[in-house]
Amino acid sequence: MEQFIKEILDSHNAYRKRHQAPALRLSQDLTESAQSWAEHIAGNDKLEHDTQCQKDKIGENVAMKYSSVHSDFPGNLFTDYWYREIEDYNFEGNVEDQIQCGHFTQVVWKASEEVGFGRAVSKSGRVYVVSRYRPAGNYMGEFGKNVLPPADGKDRKTAPMPGAKLEAVIGPNDPADQLVGTRMSTKTSGNKKTVMHTETYRTPEGNTYTKERETTSTATCLPTIGTEKLRTTILRGMSRTRFSAVVWKASEEVGFGRAVSKSGRVYVVSRYRPAGNYMGEFGKNVLPPADGKIVLPETEQDMATIRISDIRNESLTN
Repeated sequence: MEQFIKEILDSHNAYRKRHQAPALRLSQDLTESAQSWAEHIAGNDKLEHDTQCQKDKIGENVAMKYSSVHSDFPGNLFTDYWYREIEDYNFEGNVEDQIQCGHFTQVVWKASEEVGFGRAVSKSGRVYVVSRYRPAGNYMGEFGKNVLPPADGKDRKTAPMPGAKLEAVIGPNDPADQLVGTRMSTKTSGNKKTVMHTETYRTPEGNTYTKERETTSTATCLPTIGTEKLRTTILRGMSRTRFSAVVWKASEEVGFGRAVSKSGRVYVVSRYRPAGNYMGEFGKNVLPPADGKIVLPETEQDMATIRISDIRNESLTN
């Protein structure tokens, strides 16, 4: 466990240095609480956040990784996975509108000073990892001064990340193994999104094995002020994924549903197949307007005040 903590801490601080943020100090009490939660979710074999974090103003990242071959994954792989969200982070314009990159932003959040890590393995062999941060990151209105661009000025999307490959999210056990199949499914429930990556590899001897990794993002532990502010912030942060689902080039089929509640609220659901919003595929699927003009709907201002529970679209995966 000491080696794992060293790897995940060193990789955090390497990325933080790149983003002009001071190194994190390892905290004993955060490590103990993170370990306790890792054991809890491993016992349930279910990836979820600890709601106590928001009350204690503690930031939290969680992840799960699985391989049918082994479970001794190095700590830096989990940091790398959270950091990959930088591919969808925009350092220009309205930087306060990017909750979907919350794992990445918490890793490099400048004001965070302490961190603790936990790791546990479920009976099914899944490895659950928890990182906790103090002070917490991801405060609305503070992204600009806490999530800084790379100090070296290099393109954040092409800069090398240890242990990461563009063609594979998880990666093989051995470089000689061939990637023969991939699958990614996304499940959204309220303000929680869970993504499961599955990759199948074939060894030179002809044997095959699978590797899985699951990660979840949620606003549960985002330290925002007030429930209504939280709802509005989530809506604005997720609005990009709604837009991109509407225009996602690879989607071919769609279905719609509409119903009115007793209180008069109108609920609308849109489902798309194949699903959109795959990490690493936005560039080729969300294209700019052909006429070069961006025209906002007349109802945009009205929609910005609607609660997250009142309007939602969903991606349907096979």
